Amino acid sequence: MKLFQWLSDVFWPQGMACLCCDELIDGGVLCPDCEAALAAMRMKEHEQGSVRSAYHYDGVAKRLVIMLKLECAAAAADVLAEAMAEEIRGMELPENTLLTWVTMPKRRFRERGIDHGRTLCEAVSRRCGLEVRQLLARQGRFRTQRGL
Repeated sequence: MKLFQWLSDVFWPQGMACLCCDELIDGGVLCPDCEAALAAMRMKEHEQGSVRSAYHYDGVAKRLVIMLKLECAAAAADVLAEAMAEEIRGMELPENTLLTWVTMPKRRFRERGIDHGRTLCEAVSRRCGLEVRQLLARQGRFRTQRGL
């Protein structure tokens, strides 16, 4: 895990370049343009039903998801988690609510070095205070979901 963190710091140093567009920045993770574009991707309350999503899957939000999943950029989870935690704080949840994630296949974890679902789940938990527990496990062989 230390090697992963070192590589992440080398390739995506926080506070020097925007995570999405590589523009030079003075602190933070995103440049002002990408921050504004991400804010514009936020789902409006009237667009949400019983299933919630913090962002439309497009533009900067989509880029952050891809960076988290395919480029192991854990900093992307921190950015995405802010809005997700805000959504959770706005819900009336039972006292014993906890967070979980869909585990990734072991082979994918070995290839990527990060379980993006767990990383995102833990980032959300840090912001909203809900307990995280692994409740789901994969069994058998699975096809990739890319493109579905």
